[in-house]
Amino acid sequence: MKKFYLFCWLMLAAAVLRAQDGIHVSLMGAPQNTWIFNRQPLDTARTNFDYEITWGFAGMLELGYNFGPPFGLRTGAIYSSQGQRFTSNDSTGRSIATRRQLTYLKIPLLLHFNSDPGPVMFTLEVGPQIGLLLNSEVSDDGTPVIFPFDADQLYQVNDISFAWSIGAAFALTKGVQFVIQHRGDYSLFDVENKSFTFQGQTIYDINRDRALNCTLGIMAGFDFSFVPGRGNRGYKWWIR
Repeated sequence: MKKFYLFCWLMLAAAVLRAQDGIHVSLMGAPQNTWIFNRQPLDTARTNFDYEITWGFAGMLELGYNFGPPFGLRTGAIYSSQGQRFTSNDSTGRSIATRRQLTYLKIPLLLHFNSDPGPVMFTLEVGPQIGLLLNSEVSDDGTPVIFPFDADQLYQVNDISFAWSIGAAFALTKGVQFVIQHRGDYSLFDVENKSFTFQGQTIYDINRDRALNCTLGIMAGFDFSFVPGRGNRGYKWWIR
């Protein structure tokens, strides 16, 4: 299934490069504040759940084109390390610090809006995003929790979310911009695999609420833009 999604994304990217003027290629990275919204410990015997501030990171390769000022379309690939730290008490009252670590390959498909090109250009991007789960880990007090099954089975293979970015692009040279933006996403569906069973037993409590991912980052990097030259015999760099 992951290979299928990657194939579809590559076909879309190839179509963009073949058919559209105003091609954009961006390379960016971000520290990000990450959450899994569900105020219930993984172990139903534990109590007094409390969130802790959790940090992760993301790196992005973005491809895009503009239909014409001020609209465009953006896609790409984002490697995202995220999750949630929280504390809870075991049956003896001891506080335990737990970390749920998730790694996704995210593929957004966003509408792009920008202000008039100039030394500074403001941008807005919104749209759907699919996250492909690459890896998951759980640790208690810094010690990995070893499950008798693959921990990835605790989560859905795909995380469908709403994504957005708000930022600004600063012209450095002709065709090169420095970009800084707030970028975030929020899950639309439960990211936990509530239907997963092991040896005939359900892993999650039947009354457990949905768990929703959220990331909030400050992303920075560089955008390179170019359009076909006259007669389609070459390309020239172009600020858009």
